[in-house]
Amino acid sequence: MSCNTVLPMPTATTKLSALEGAVIRIEIDSMRMLAIPEWRDGPAALRHAAAGAAGIGELDAVLLGGGVWSGGREAGLPAARRVYASKPVAACLGGGAVGLAAYETSTLCCDGLTRLLVTATPAGSAGDAGIGFVLGSVRPGDLLYLPGVGVSPEGVTDVADRFAPRAVLLGATWFDRRCGPGSRDDDLAWVVARAFPDAVLLVGDGWPEAGRSPLAGRARPDLAGRLTFFRKGRPLTIT
Repeated sequence: MSCNTVLPMPTATTKLSALEGAVIRIEIDSMRMLAIPEWRDGPAALRHAAAGAAGIGELDAVLLGGGVWSGGREAGLPAARRVYASKPVAACLGGGAVGLAAYETSTLCCDGLTRLLVTATPAGSAGDAGIGFVLGSVRPGDLLYLPGVGVSPEGVTDVADRFAPRAVLLGATWFDRRCGPGSRDDDLAWVVARAFPDAVLLVGDGWPEAGRSPLAGRARPDLAGRLTFFRKGRPLTIT
């Protein structure tokens, strides 16, 4: 059966697990993937990603949101059937990595039974090298939005005009104590909340419970009620 004739997943169940280094493990029905929003930790991000891939079988995809680090990172990426990145990063990686321009969609099939629509979204901070993603089943972007590091308020509202995801994953760094009320990241979280009034707003914290205070205590009061937090070792399921 070709990918074009594979059925979508209208009742897809999404399961997310937070890992170290801002890496998120995503399972959508039978599909398994890792989302790596940025490479700010250099080689450490590869170690976190490899640890996240352990024990869940073959990865269907790795979603790379960040720019290019100069350390030959492709050698350390977890093995996956497909690697998605921006066009400049994919060209750097080689090896069949799929480069996507903003709002370009690629179809990922699994076992000839299910499909996932992977669409790139603009992220901003790294120019053309940095992207976000929206994942969909019946239509592009109807499951999950991963904004990417450095996304602008205008970028968020543009994505909201095009897609209606069930959930949006906010960056854990948006709730850093150093940001505080009135900071750009604090305002960006509020922009996301307003742009997606019906979506579940997710925040993954890759630190173990004993590692530091919950991120929930850092959110502005008028936003905290909209947020759903998930921590390392406590996967979150969205149906």
